[in-house]
Amino acid sequence: MDMYAKCECLCMAKQIFYELHERDIVSSTSIISGLEQSKRPKESVELFCNRQTSSLEPDEVILTSVLRACVSLGALEYGKWVHKYINHRGIIWDSHNGTVIIDMYEKCGCVELAQKTIREMSGKNVFTWNALIGGLAMHGHGHDALKHFKEIGKVGMRENEVTFLAILTACCHFGFVSVGHSYEKSA
Repeated sequence: MDMYAKCECLCMAKQIFYELHERDIVSSTSIISGLEQSKRPKESVELFCNRQTSSLEPDEVILTSVLRACVSLGALEYGKWVHKYINHRGIIWDSHNGTVIIDMYEKCGCVELAQKTIREMSGKNVFTWNALIGGLAMHGHGHDALKHFKEIGKVGMRENEVTFLAILTACCHFGFVSVGHSYEKSA
């Protein structure tokens, strides 16, 4: 089933999934992630919702796939529900699922929730910061993007090309030409 899902033979993957006598977290994660990765986020979320009536106990892997599907769909309310579920169940936030939550909030225009999420996260990486800074730049929060960019250096993390692209985008959109030049030289 996982092979078919990864090869985007989703009809076969779904057929095998529905023929299983016991659909556990592994098989559910495989098909839900496969649907999301194959650009079928609506089916991914619908299958996850249907599985909630079973005794399925979602883990961070399946929830991250569902959150990525929410990002693709712009399904803010459902994404908020997943975020609350993660907190309620005490599921550990790693940099991967935390970054997806930030990306979801940013792409749905909830800048404040994205910033709140990064403050609450303990395990941040450059991808987490990139999601936040890029989203802030996209939504007209150039000063906040610069502030968070400076935080990366304060915590001893190294920026990457995406970080610089996000900060240069923020500088370009907000007329921070001299600031953009200084960052361009340091890259």
